[in-house]
Amino acid sequence: MFHNNPEETASIEEGNFVIDEIKLYPNPSANEIFVENGNCVSCQIIIFNVLGEEIIKQNLNTKTKIDVSRLTDGTYLYQIKNNEGMIIKKDKLIISR
Repeated sequence: MFHNNPEETASIEEGNFVIDEIKLYPNPSANEIFVENGNCVSCQIIIFNVLGEEIIKQNLNTKTKIDVSRLTDGTYLYQIKNNEGMIIKKDKLIISR
């Protein structure tokens, strides 16, 4: 059943956690980003440049601070994977100073 109510938000459940609970901010960012991963245990973030080269790979806690100050201004891609290696979230990350 579909509802046309802008007040409602959809959540996608994947295993035992809700994907909407995973947040990356601020985006755009200058020097650091934070990832809040809800209750996803053993998740990992991987940040790629536009050529697909892995730039940063880091395990996530409930709230993780990631230093992106060494990245040049531009657009990057990120993936968040669960402990089984399945991509549970992917999006763009913009670095702008």
